[in-house]
Amino acid sequence: MTEREGRRSLLDAVEETIAALDPEKTDQGLVELARLYARQIDRASATAAMADRAARLAASEDDEGALMEIVAALRAKLNERDTIDKIGARLTTALVELKATPKARAAGSSGGAGKPSAGPSRLMGLRGGAGA
Repeated sequence: MTEREGRRSLLDAVEETIAALDPEKTDQGLVELARLYARQIDRASATAAMADRAARLAASEDDEGALMEIVAALRAKLNERDTIDKIGARLTTALVELKATPKARAAGSSGGAGKPSAGPSRLMGLRGGAGA
């Protein structure tokens, strides 16, 4: 298990979720995409930790000038939060599509998206739609 600050990796958690779901073969593309997103978030987290260590090391040296500027730029570029904001929503969408979230599973079990309608909806009836 990969860890940062005592936390397990997001990829490990996604792998556990995928194993528990036992997805269909037709879902493998989406499964791999979820893994890719989790890996990218984990890498950003690890790189941010490395930049933090470099900053602490640079701060302890006598020559703070150029090294500190480089480390500050690196830290800004590798902002973990930005990566999570950009990719986290995509990972969530992939997990919803795999019915790997409580809300998605509840919608699926109550006749949500992907299941044919038993008849015209109430809105169709109000509009005078087919079968109303």
